Amino acid sequence: MNTMRLKPALHYHLDYMARASLNTLGIVSAIVFVLSLFVSVTTVDDGTDITIAFLGNVNIGGNVIFNVGSVIVIMLFVVGIAGIREDIKFLLQHGMGRYTVYFSTLWASLISGAALGLLCEILNLVWNAWPAFPASGIVFPNGGFFSGWMLHTLCFFLVWQFGILLSLIYYRLSRTGQIAFSVAGVAFLVFALPNIILSILGDEIGVLNAIFFDFSPNPLTLAISALLGGVLVAGGNFLLIRRAQVKE
Repeated sequence: MNTMRLKPALHYHLDYMARASLNTLGIVSAIVFVLSLFVSVTTVDDGTDITIAFLGNVNIGGNVIFNVGSVIVIMLFVVGIAGIREDIKFLLQHGMGRYTVYFSTLWASLISGAALGLLCEILNLVWNAWPAFPASGIVFPNGGFFSGWMLHTLCFFLVWQFGILLSLIYYRLSRTGQIAFSVAGVAFLVFALPNIILSILGDEIGVLNAIFFDFSPNPLTLAISALLGGVLVAGGNFLLIRRAQVKE
């Protein structure tokens, strides 16, 4: 009977996450260096901004600002999608049960999220103290260091777990089910979700105001929402992984 062997499984997860993070951050550092060199050579006196950010607010003149937090979000989402299937195969082949797979992944996502969140908040501190610094984490409004660290951690945890959820759904479905789920998901995002939001929050301007001016500036609201989303997604992963069959 398979038993919980959390320590070696967690070591396995953290080892490949450390290598993936170092590779990603190394590539980001190289890109930032090249772009900073390019801007220092080509920028004229008009104070042109080059902002590479998917999330957060960056307002600095004549510099390249790379939002490292956004890159980490994408990396963790990809790791969640691509990693869980190999984790199931590898850990089950080494005599570890599905509970070990689930809880080691859960703890690894929390530990990695906390470590990467701390890095992002340190980058934000440096960026705030030295505006010419070319990198930042996600800039959460109206928050200090510890609230930003907590929000980074919860967001990274949610993204990784959501990637796992999508991968497990496709993993458990047949080919026909995968196609049907993809079509239904796209239809929901494109047609149903906007109508649901508009029906709840009102007109389009009211929706934007509610999101960007009422909801986003409150760190506690963001933290509770990210935590609730992470818990719900992780609960779904638990139900999916319990009976996941190993596939070639």
